Amino acid sequence: MCCQSSTQAFAQLGKEDGFVSAHQEPGSYVLQAPKGKIINFPCPDGEVGQGYLVDSNVNATHMLLLFHEWYGVNEYRKSEADRIASDFPGMHVLAVDLYDGVVAQNRGEASRQMQTVNDQRLNNIILGAAGFAGNKKIAVMGWCFGGAWSLKAASLLGKQCNASVVYYGMTLKSQEELESISCPVLGIFAQKDNFITPALVNEFKVKMVDAGKQIEVYFFDADHAFANPSNTKFDLSATSKAWNLTS
Repeated sequence: MCCQSSTQAFAQLGKEDGFVSAHQEPGSYVLQAPKGKIINFPCPDGEVGQGYLVDSNVNATHMLLLFHEWYGVNEYRKSEADRIASDFPGMHVLAVDLYDGVVAQNRGEASRQMQTVNDQRLNNIILGAAGFAGNKKIAVMGWCFGGAWSLKAASLLGKQCNASVVYYGMTLKSQEELESISCPVLGIFAQKDNFITPALVNEFKVKMVDAGKQIEVYFFDADHAFANPSNTKFDLSATSKAWNLTS
């Protein structure tokens, strides 16, 4: 995978039975009394992007862009956006839809959807979301598939991005992309992850440090996707500790 981009490498993982089976089915959870709403925003490619926006009740100067796991902006992701907005009432939270409205109902659909995404389209969606944020200070955060895009967004947005949080997402493969990161990066990873392995993460950390970038990495004695409440391997203790580091 040395010549692949991070998203190509992740798409390759999506073809592997072990990776697919490591993700539990999302279930039929329905968010009650959502605090946000679906909004649209223009993208540089002339298309329209969308996301689930939870507006702050104050004149916030910050916006957090959330990037979903491979299922899309499902009810769990909306719930997470609601929770984060409650924890940070002075910040707008936008769960960016990288699938243009598609929500995978099972891991088979998620695997196929992740393999069909177009990097350029996702770049345009992220630039559109950043444009929607206006002059607000932007931070980005994502899980799994979205964790990879949290790093990609930090690179794409450059100085417009103030912080990037990555939950067990594929690390960047391109030195050029790595060099474009100007914000601090916080990496949350799983010691038992057989896909985004500790060796892969540590290699990335060394590259970041050598490039003079700010990065902190934490490993938890847990499995891949441990912070996903729809996962049977959900680890509440590790998730709480990771969130304390994040916030």
